[in-house]
Amino acid sequence: KGRFIDDEKCCHIYFRSSSVMNTSSSLSNWRRENEWLRKLRPVKDILKLLQDARQSLNSPVGSGQADPVDSNETLANAIGIHIRMMPPDAEIEEVHDAVAEYGESGAQTIQQYREASRMEAFLPFLKHIVSSSSEKVQFYVASDWRLAPSALKKELPDVQIGWIPRHCDDRGADCLKIAMADVLALSQTKLLLGSAWSSYTELAHRYGGQKLLIAGSDFNSTFFPNNINSSNIPSNSKRRKHQTFSKPHSAPA
Repeated sequence: KGRFIDDEKCCHIYFRSSSVMNTSSSLSNWRRENEWLRKLRPVKDILKLLQDARQSLNSPVGSGQADPVDSNETLANAIGIHIRMMPPDAEIEEVHDAVAEYGESGAQTIQQYREASRMEAFLPFLKHIVSSSSEKVQFYVASDWRLAPSALKKELPDVQIGWIPRHCDDRGADCLKIAMADVLALSQTKLLLGSAWSSYTELAHRYGGQKLLIAGSDFNSTFFPNNINSSNIPSNSKRRKHQTFSKPHSAPA
């Protein structure tokens, strides 16, 4: 991990890694990687779930009935939230002991970042956004814990909160499909509030290119960034065309 890949020494490279390639910008860089990533077309099952995500923001609070509005606009006007609640030895079936899997230092680091990304770390900032906004606030929530969105809804009962309901918290096929749809949904929001040390947050940001704030770094339970509320963040629709996934789309401006 971290080894420099020199593109001058060979003609063909097959690269597979959990980390971003460490190489010269001529071989790979953030912009080119993201442009390639955005050309991938979701399969039918994922597109159906993505539509469910959009529709989850269409119904007025408490009504259960969808508004007759453009479903693409709902995500573009919402704030995306990625919350992490599960320790790795509870989230990943193959990991029974985080210390044995990642080492003591690695397990402590993971736990530190997970603690900084729990719902409790987001809630004061979300309440600040709601109270300081002159416009309707919408949140779209993705989490490794299936009950996190409904728990957040109990804390913010008068705020429109969207999510895809699910019955699982593992990394099986059903959950992975929803996770992929959630990534695409988060990428279409106007502001992303993400989790620290999370490739999932990074993936959503790579797809979307919107402003990203990280829990525990850019905000926490007592510190909020200045001048951030729902009113002064331009919607994604004002910056670039929506990701409809019917044809390749360009990188965001």
